[in-house]
Amino acid sequence: MTGWVPTTCMRCAVGCGHLQRGADLGHGVDSVRGNAEHPTNRGLACQRGVSETSDPEGTFLTRPLVRRDGELVPTTWDVALGKVTERLRTARERDPDSVAVLGSGQQTNEAAYALGKAARGAIGTRYYDANTTLCMASAVTAYYDAFGSDAPPCSYEDIPEAGSHVVWGANPAVAHPVLFRWVTDSARDGELIVVDPVATESAEAADVHVQPDPGADLTLARAVLAHVVETGRVDEAFVEAHTAGFDDACDDLPGVDAACETAGVERADVEALASALDAKTLLYWGMGVNQSTRGTATSGA
Repeated sequence: MTGWVPTTCMRCAVGCGHLQRGADLGHGVDSVRGNAEHPTNRGLACQRGVSETSDPEGTFLTRPLVRRDGELVPTTWDVALGKVTERLRTARERDPDSVAVLGSGQQTNEAAYALGKAARGAIGTRYYDANTTLCMASAVTAYYDAFGSDAPPCSYEDIPEAGSHVVWGANPAVAHPVLFRWVTDSARDGELIVVDPVATESAEAADVHVQPDPGADLTLARAVLAHVVETGRVDEAFVEAHTAGFDDACDDLPGVDAACETAGVERADVEALASALDAKTLLYWGMGVNQSTRGTATSGA
């Protein structure tokens, strides 16, 4: 039996450490388990990550293939890599921008970094996307505007320090169960609020489930801000030092009761969210909150 090899689960971006053992016969992985020494999951491993690693759908590609007369036929690594290198070189000499490189969200940070250097530096193409444009473009713009950085400023180490947790438009109990364990462990001494039109598994674990009408996220957020302003809970010094256009945003706010009615929530729900934000809070959100109603499309105006 082969030995255990430490690696990273490729199911999602939580980054759990796995121990994998290769199959003695044939190809693929014989056994998968969580790595107890890994700081992210500390030995935990969700069933989806284990199953999709050890028994993915489809068949394993066991050797390189090339297309001849419209058919894929087996070849050697030297032949396959030679053809790829030749065609990339020819395309680059003609026009580096004729080559497009698309990375995956399942890459590790190190792999994504190396791929970016190969695309930008070695090939010189401007058409390189590491799963960011369609996935995170609008969120990155907001990060730059709000925090001056293109990524959320918190880390896993902040989760146990939080006094309240607000999950908005996401279902991490299913999508990221190891991360959700971090959240629920911390919320035992605090509070967990889930905002979602659907009664999800995450909502079942919450202390408070705020259930707006579908598509009413922005209205609900404006109701919370209106309530915070109305009750005098704005950190004026922070607003003055770190924001622009706050007064204009406040002038455009709806009344709290009208916004609650439009969003399909009770005023008590808005108060619960505002009170949670009074504490040391972590806010987790899903892609539906990241994106605009038109996705990443622009008007061209």
